Amino acid sequence: MSLKLLNPEELRDSREMLEKRSPAFISWFLILLTLVLVIAFIWSWKAQIDVVVKAPGVVKPNEKISKIVNKATGSVSKIYVQQGQQVKAGDKLFSIQTGTLKVDKTRLQNDYKEAAQRLAGLEQLSKALSSGDGTMKPNKTVSALLANDNPVQNKLELDISKTIADQVETDKTIANKRLLLKSLNYGRNYLISGSVEYERYENYSLKVSQNTLAETQIQEEYKRSIFNGDELTTNAATEKLKTNKLQMETNQSEFRYTIQSELEDALKQKQTLKKQESDLYVQLQDSVDELRKRKKELHSQINTIRSSLDKYTATAPTSGVINTINEVGEGQLIQEGLQVMDVVPVNNTIYSIQIAMNHQDIGRIHEGDPVRFHFAAFPLEEYGSVLGKIDSISSDALVNPQDGSTYYVVEASLESIQLKDALGQQEQIKSGMQTEALIITEQKSALQWLLEKMDFWTK
Repeated sequence: MSLKLLNPEELRDSREMLEKRSPAFISWFLILLTLVLVIAFIWSWKAQIDVVVKAPGVVKPNEKISKIVNKATGSVSKIYVQQGQQVKAGDKLFSIQTGTLKVDKTRLQNDYKEAAQRLAGLEQLSKALSSGDGTMKPNKTVSALLANDNPVQNKLELDISKTIADQVETDKTIANKRLLLKSLNYGRNYLISGSVEYERYENYSLKVSQNTLAETQIQEEYKRSIFNGDELTTNAATEKLKTNKLQMETNQSEFRYTIQSELEDALKQKQTLKKQESDLYVQLQDSVDELRKRKKELHSQINTIRSSLDKYTATAPTSGVINTINEVGEGQLIQEGLQVMDVVPVNNTIYSIQIAMNHQDIGRIHEGDPVRFHFAAFPLEEYGSVLGKIDSISSDALVNPQDGSTYYVVEASLESIQLKDALGQQEQIKSGMQTEALIITEQKSALQWLLEKMDFWTK
């Protein structure tokens, strides 16, 4: 092959071609292409792609939800809440007709109050008997005691009251008799003015004074008869003195004997009352024990009715929102054990998602990571997905009994339990539905993702 050298002046057509301007559409095409590339670069740099971990899951009831179950068979008396209403812990939800329970409770409370009052009275009597304090008095009048429908206890209380009163009077009698004897011995009235024994001693002293005056007059008569030498009168006066002295001694002896006899009778009466008191104390303790047992039984019955009444009124155990499970109306008969409603905590859903995560991906997820759920029952193209987040990750793996593989249990919550299709029709998620969980572990730009796929970018 040989080369041919040409003179530039001979290349006239080629120079014209090079010097000729390119068409305008080519310039605009290049500009547009450059602009598209710049926009694509900016978009790929700014656009974020979710990096997800996929795992199967199943819908489970949320354990934080409080199930409100009817505890007593009966007709609905009143419903205090409605679907979606927010309640606080302790608020009434619904009540069941109690029948005669409230009447029985009132009757038992009255019986308990009466038993407590009677027990307090008997314990006061027991204290008075055991301490020997006669100043303590029963806290009930005779009419109040007789108003009770227990004649045995009424008679016992009356007998005890009478015994205590008799003991007080007997002790006073003994003290007065002893003071009266002391007054006789010392010739001075030691008794309290106005008392019966005081008057007895004063009457005795008056008789002694009268006898002393009579003796003085007889002695004067005796002296005059001796002075006059009247022997007959002297002998008569002597006899009168003897008779008067004998009468005084006789009266004093009889009075002292009478008082001494009365004192001995009072002491015997005191012994009799002591024995009677001992017998009554035994009976009293039996009555106290019986009333204590009765009071305890009534208290137990009242508590039983209170517990039963608590079953007839359903209250919210925690604060939350009402989710009706079975619609009931006032007057409707419902059976024990029927779940009427749930109390769902605020910012919580009825269900949670239990995800089975394999070993390869468990290290890439963390609590709080967002999750996107696709449900097999609701096609993604029609209903889309539901967002949620991871609440907890199990610390140990479980073994699948079917194939022997191990997995970690991840609990996730849902932001909503409803999905809408293109026509706006709502469908509700139900317990047991299968789902695919797409756990978003990180976000990266589209450019970074593309470069990583082309091995031009390493983490």
